[in-house]
Amino acid sequence: MNDNLMRVGVIGPAKGLKGGAIVDVRTDSASARFAPGTVLQIDGNDYTVRSFYRSGKRWVVTFEEITTREEIEAMRGKVVSFDVSEEELDEGEFYASELEGLPIYDPQGNKLGSISGLEFGIGQDRLKVTTETGTFLVPFVKAIVQVDLQAERVVVDAPAGLLGD
Repeated sequence: MNDNLMRVGVIGPAKGLKGGAIVDVRTDSASARFAPGTVLQIDGNDYTVRSFYRSGKRWVVTFEEITTREEIEAMRGKVVSFDVSEEELDEGEFYASELEGLPIYDPQGNKLGSISGLEFGIGQDRLKVTTETGTFLVPFVKAIVQVDLQAERVVVDAPAGLLGD
């Protein structure tokens, strides 16, 4: 499997007769990830987005390579991925997959735990940090979190009580 793939959705039920599908979007930038012309991967195969639009409260996607209801029905439940290897992030931006599992240290170098996930929020994202005493949410803000991907470590200067201490 390609380590550069980011999960962006899951194919749901067919919509219409020409190969459209409801898609369960799993990204915070749906319009960019499913923009017409974007190449996505499903089961290791490339599919080019033909259209992506809202239908009520749900999203619908069509692909150039899929033209019938039967073809898209056969893909129901399949994960839709985006290859991020060509994409450049701005400074201070990271993919969740790069952060999950990294150890967390305090400014003095003491290991506190590790990142077990991320929660995405409107005002700010939060790191889910698992320590020996439990799991805590840490605001993912520059004031208290420094990420060093090359050293594979994250330093958290947490205020008292944030990590259950």
